[in-house]
Amino acid sequence: MENLMNTIDSPLYSIRDVRFSYDFGNLKAPALNGVSLDIRQGDFICLTGPSGSGKTTLLNLLGLIEAVQDGDIHFNTNSLKTLTEREKNRVRRYQIGFVFQTFQLFPVLTAAENVEYFLTRQGIPTTERKNRVKDALAAVGILDQSDKKPAEMSGGQRQRVAIARAIAKRPRVIIADEPTANLDQATGKGVMEIFAKLNHDHQISLIISSHDPMVQSYSRHQVRLVDGKIC
Repeated sequence: MENLMNTIDSPLYSIRDVRFSYDFGNLKAPALNGVSLDIRQGDFICLTGPSGSGKTTLLNLLGLIEAVQDGDIHFNTNSLKTLTEREKNRVRRYQIGFVFQTFQLFPVLTAAENVEYFLTRQGIPTTERKNRVKDALAAVGILDQSDKKPAEMSGGQRQRVAIARAIAKRPRVIIADEPTANLDQATGKGVMEIFAKLNHDHQISLIISSHDPMVQSYSRHQVRLVDGKIC
């Protein structure tokens, strides 16, 4: 892959006239209709808009979960269309952290083991892995829950494990799809405080989707999508 270090003053993401449709047999359902946007390192962006407006689709494209169909997206000046699958896997593995509203933790693993799992896949040495796990769990305030499995934890604690798992990778960007949707307001606010601190202290870019005004209030920029378009 070309040099992945961000060129000075270049956007982390450059999104140009992106269009995306889902196929349902003979029918095409458009999800994005010409989205253009720049996202810079250290940005804290919240995607807003009604259900079905294209927020999750855009996040999936930015996270390299879906492939770009029309238009183009550059990450670190590299067109996602030109990356090989191996290169895409490296970007996902090392530079992007994901936090989902359903947590997606392994039920048979402890909190620490859930955080460590993807570090093992990165080939990080054991001592450094253990230190990163400890630091990440401490950063989200649940170091004392290290040995508990997800079923033994509250929803807020499980979401914190998911955040710890993302930040332990030391990514450039964290992508979160409705990260507080399954949490009560107080717990959700605690999660957003963590995100805000990560953004402020470490310049991790945050791209979040949410309907919640509380969540939106923490972001520095809001991007509203309606019918697959920025408005």
